[in-house]
Amino acid sequence: SSNQQQQQHHQQLQLSQLQVRRVNLPKATYLRLLPHTDTILLPSNPKALLEWVLPHYVAVTLGQVLRIVFDGQEHVMEIEEVRPGNSVCLIDADVTVDFAPPKFPSATPAVNPTTSTSTP
Repeated sequence: SSNQQQQQHHQQLQLSQLQVRRVNLPKATYLRLLPHTDTILLPSNPKALLEWVLPHYVAVTLGQVLRIVFDGQEHVMEIEEVRPGNSVCLIDADVTVDFAPPKFPSATPAVNPTTSTSTP
């Protein structure tokens, strides 16, 4: 019946509602990235990779997974730590970035974690 179809349509509309709110995020000062493999640490200049990648993001959140293709290779990293909050803005931020040891290291010799500073 038409009444039943209207009720189903109304239920579908209720399920598709989205609440949006604006929040002001603090500027990032520190990110600690957890690479899934050690390939992110193998490029000759991981700082250049970060300077190319970070401007593509307006903000990041603790636990967020970043998938980056650089020089034809995919690098997967998680945001392991952020400061000064759980979500931070990267716009015009002077960010110190550390790499945690890889989550799934390869059999290649270990590369020391790197620290770099990037201004997107």
